[in-house]
Amino acid sequence: MPFKIKEFTPDYDPAPEKHAGRKWMIKPALNPHMKFLELNGKKYRFNKDGNMVVKDQVVARALQQKYGMDIAVGGVRYPHMADRGHRYFFTSPGMPWHKYDELGKRILKEE
Repeated sequence: MPFKIKEFTPDYDPAPEKHAGRKWMIKPALNPHMKFLELNGKKYRFNKDGNMVVKDQVVARALQQKYGMDIAVGGVRYPHMADRGHRYFFTSPGMPWHKYDELGKRILKEE
């Protein structure tokens, strides 16, 4: 009996031109040494980090139906943003009790 794919409607995105397309991240839940998943004769391989990113929601949900609790499937917009790190630059205004010179540098001692 061939595996039947259940039809899913894609997520609604009110402004697709302004946002990144939604992708589906798949991770092995029970066996971290899984190398690939198979669906209808096609192999879907995990990358070196143990993740798989699929662009099609129907394929992601079909893999979830077939493998059940062996894999975890979640929707993400930016799958590799956590790897880049955060580059924040914080500034604070000068305190009113400090003295500053013409260049904006703080004067540490009164002379």
